[in-house]
Amino acid sequence: MSIESLDPPAGAAASDDVGFIFQGFQQSNLSVDGLATVTNNTLLRITNTTISQTGHAFYPNPIKFKSKSNSSAFSFSTQFVFAIVPDLSGLTDIGDINDNHVGTDINSVTSKVSMPASYKANNKNSLDNLTLISGQQMQLWVEYDGMDRRIDVTLAPIAAAKPHTPLLSLTYDL
Repeated sequence: MSIESLDPPAGAAASDDVGFIFQGFQQSNLSVDGLATVTNNTLLRITNTTISQTGHAFYPNPIKFKSKSNSSAFSFSTQFVFAIVPDLSGLTDIGDINDNHVGTDINSVTSKVSMPASYKANNKNSLDNLTLISGQQMQLWVEYDGMDRRIDVTLAPIAAAKPHTPLLSLTYDL
């Protein structure tokens, strides 16, 4: 997983740009709780077959997303690879549009915006569906534009280039 600062416009730059890349989580110094663990092959596992329990992983150092509490958040981006290996029959979510979607949730389990899991390859005009619980590796980009106050979420299979068109966008002042 990586979090990198986007090039902010003048006046919107963070005082301390933060960037890090994990090529496996064995030496990441993440704090984990609940069911979360780093596996022997350096993957980060957030859940297991235990019903209704989860885990969390936290970066050990605070990252400032604002210069003052009443200012706008800085621009940022993160990209990570994940796989959902189903041990249970379906995941539940409040207000779930289907059992195979991507949503932007802010301080709630109810999505502000959601779309069925899919992506638009850069050489195509139509969306290709993806099955999140396929166990296949996928990549996800989350980008926040602090000036436009917009969150873009882009999904693609592991072998695909990042699509030019996000799966979903939300105008929201973080």
